[in-house]
Amino acid sequence: MAVTSKRKLYLHIGYHKTGTTAIQTALVQENQLFLDHGYHYPQTGLQGRGHANLAWEVRHFRRFSRVNGTLADVIKNIERVAAPRVIISSEEFCKCNRAEIESLAQTLQDYDVMVIIYLRRQDQLLQSLWAQVTKTGHQIDSFPDWINSLNDGQTSIPDLAEERVIPPLNYAAAVADWASAFGQENIRVRPYERSQLNPNILIDFMQICDLEDTSWVPAVGESNVTPGIKTLETIRYLATKMKDSLSSDMGDHNRFYAVFINTLRETANGIGWNDQKLSLITPEIYQQVMTLFAEGNREVARTYLDREELFLEPFQEKPITAFDINDLTAEEAIEVIGPAFAEILHKASGSAHLYGRLYSRFGGQLLGHRRLLHFIERHPQLARTLRAFYRRFA
Repeated sequence: MAVTSKRKLYLHIGYHKTGTTAIQTALVQENQLFLDHGYHYPQTGLQGRGHANLAWEVRHFRRFSRVNGTLADVIKNIERVAAPRVIISSEEFCKCNRAEIESLAQTLQDYDVMVIIYLRRQDQLLQSLWAQVTKTGHQIDSFPDWINSLNDGQTSIPDLAEERVIPPLNYAAAVADWASAFGQENIRVRPYERSQLNPNILIDFMQICDLEDTSWVPAVGESNVTPGIKTLETIRYLATKMKDSLSSDMGDHNRFYAVFINTLRETANGIGWNDQKLSLITPEIYQQVMTLFAEGNREVARTYLDREELFLEPFQEKPITAFDINDLTAEEAIEVIGPAFAEILHKASGSAHLYGRLYSRFGGQLLGHRRLLHFIERHPQLARTLRAFYRRFA
């Protein structure tokens, strides 16, 4: 496809947990405002608020859906809109390998592409990714055990290997791949530290996108908040007990498992389990992780920031948040698990056979806890509801 003049295209590739959700939310919710100021954020290729579907297309990933828009569709959309600047954004792009990046560069060769990369200190990134994987109900080791696996080069999550959940942690190598395809002069690296943002993530991002007057840029709120340790450890325990009990022949059982986990997480948030900010990084973990990547970080800093250190904020030791699942009382278990079961009951009207098997394999894992059974026996209404559910669908 021929383009008469090269239009500016800002390709925002993440990383994960660097305010991408806040940026994308603003670009979607205030789409017309940004367009009025010359910035087009295509609504084609979106998965949620970001262009993950485009990244999945480049990666030939199974979650790619042609219905949600392809790169070819986005290019057609761009050519129909007269805005001089285009923004494409997804943290999923940062998981692309060199061959995939080169393919993307070839596709975008008719545009003046600037690649924007926000980088977060690796220990903080790993804590956030551990929490993200845990809160969605996937099986994973405790945070310290998972970090220890770094020494063996093992940071994958068994049932998520194909998704490349953990992006490249060697930033020097990752950025070099993008520079090789798009040119080092077209790479913009920003450390994700509060003291280095001007003055918040959205304004900082728009300034990199060559916006001089930021007075009109909307305010951003906190989004994609990390759950607290009590919520995470409860979900991690349930994932261990329940996920394996659901066999692969149960059709869309994963969807119902997700419903259960999401409802539990929302309930936990509502009763204050997430009020305490997650803190898992000990001085030992900080030293262990950052030593692994120190030289690569310095290489990025020298190449793109003309200084020796990529991250400037010193490590601050904080009280570690911890929770032992054995300290979960029966009352607390009922308080968070009850609404999750209610949600499954709400969806149980369509398939008695499926939901009966779901309950017998899934609910039994939960209700087998003696303290929990004792508590149910002292609450007749709850007991009647659960027993009626069992009689109907088991």
